Amino acid sequence: MAASSWNPLNARILTDAGGGVPPIYEFPEGSAQSYKAGALVYLDATNGYITACAGSATKIAGVVMEDASGTLNTRQHVQILRPGDRVAMLCFDDSDDAQVAANTFKPGFTYDIEVDSGVSYAEYDSEHATTEEFTFIQAIYDSTGTSTNWGIFVPENAALNFGSSA
Repeated sequence: MAASSWNPLNARILTDAGGGVPPIYEFPEGSAQSYKAGALVYLDATNGYITACAGSATKIAGVVMEDASGTLNTRQHVQILRPGDRVAMLCFDDSDDAQVAANTFKPGFTYDIEVDSGVSYAEYDSEHATTEEFTFIQAIYDSTGTSTNWGIFVPENAALNFGSSA
């Protein structure tokens, strides 16, 4: 894989549903893409190209492993997101334009994606939104027992390119 400028603020797949490492496959890049490694991407059903997810994305393929080349059809590696996978995401309140502590999210509630400056966040104001992508499981705490801005989520099946039930 090519050298990249991985953005550590982007979502990370922690483990697949079985406790292993999610698979990585290659897909052709869509035209005029400018995502950075670590961005959430979807597989366009019309032409089969990967494209960066926007806020309130309706489909997610996974996490792209390298920066966009900006050239149509360039092969890109994508770590596939499937039902039951655990994902670490930063929590964000779009109304305040700021990250929020993950323990302000409600376990079992669904949240959509907010994309800000190329980072895909879980959006605080969207609990039970119409385009929900992730269900909140729990906050990630630091060594002092204080909630961080990172939470653990599972994807909604209907939001997935792979393993979707819708």
